[in-house]
Amino acid sequence: MPKNNRLVPFRCMPGSWGLTGNIYKEAEASYYYDGEELERKLVEIRYADNQKLLQEQMFDLDVKYGRLSAYDRDINLLVTSLPEGLERELAKLDVDFNHGKIDNNSFEKQSATLRQEPWIGIIDQGFDQSQGIDGVFFEMDWNSYWIEFLHLHGYVGHTEEQIVEQWFTDVCKSSTDNDANVSVRRDHGMF
Repeated sequence: MPKNNRLVPFRCMPGSWGLTGNIYKEAEASYYYDGEELERKLVEIRYADNQKLLQEQMFDLDVKYGRLSAYDRDINLLVTSLPEGLERELAKLDVDFNHGKIDNNSFEKQSATLRQEPWIGIIDQGFDQSQGIDGVFFEMDWNSYWIEFLHLHGYVGHTEEQIVEQWFTDVCKSSTDNDANVSVRRDHGMF
């Protein structure tokens, strides 16, 4: 907010005499403004030669004064600093993950998909005691590049689920056929 009660211009104040450059500009801004407006003027003066740092500092002030969330600040920094494309999209995923907008599986899947790499992950697993010995279950998620990868290795089916199920069955069979590949680990009393 401007200090409206300034009847004497800053240049006429003895304290301004002899000041030059940014020191003069900062003293003048302090004479005429206070609060948020002063902070913004000081940032403009200090970072006039560095547009990137100027934007970062202004976004920080927006967060400080409740105009932006920290998440929106980070997204705005991406948009202003990186050109459209893979690098920006991957950086946005990092921001989404770091701010808790997506979980680890979503982060890994979207990252692999953007890179056009096959990905599969177990998103849930457990044991339903009411099902008896058949109560062990795995819930999986995958991207389209995983299905293409399986197609290239001879797996076919009418649905993606059938293709993944065939692959998983083969993995389980190969594990039990070759005892050297089977690994059982006990943590905290559970197998």
